[in-house]
Amino acid sequence: MTLSIATIQAIVARHYGLPRSAMLSPRRWRRIARPRMIAMYLAREFTHATLPRIGQQFGGRDHTTILSAIRRVSRTPELFHDLAVLRERLRWEAEIAELGALSGRVYLAAEEQVMWSDPPPKVFKPQKPRPKRQRDYKKEWRRRCERMAMRADLSAYRTDVAIPSAFTDR
Repeated sequence: MTLSIATIQAIVARHYGLPRSAMLSPRRWRRIARPRMIAMYLAREFTHATLPRIGQQFGGRDHTTILSAIRRVSRTPELFHDLAVLRERLRWEAEIAELGALSGRVYLAAEEQVMWSDPPPKVFKPQKPRPKRQRDYKKEWRRRCERMAMRADLSAYRTDVAIPSAFTDR
């Protein structure tokens, strides 16, 4: 039976008539600090969260603040009645969440049963890597020679290229 820290904060804030954002605020007013300490205590009791994780959920507080809140709440007898009422509410909330999850699981099981009659899905087979291209050096050399020959032929017809005097007839 686990609840989220946000759910615990919301239930405690609703019990004391505060907005949930008050649990996260840095204010130290008693009317905000006490419910916050109670929520920290209940978060430790009802969740499997670590102290740093609980502190992070309460506005980035240090884990020693959470320890202090747990000790104070457990030593303050005037809060015992509120703790009993809130524990009962949280248990009800956990049961409702469990029933919701159960109905979701039943729905998924029914969907899977329908899917069992379908043919099995195709299994994904990874493609083999393409072999590395082998270079054809003879073909590359032939193409290079052809390009050079074409350039030489074209340069003979160009008028803007000056021909050196060594190659001209006198």
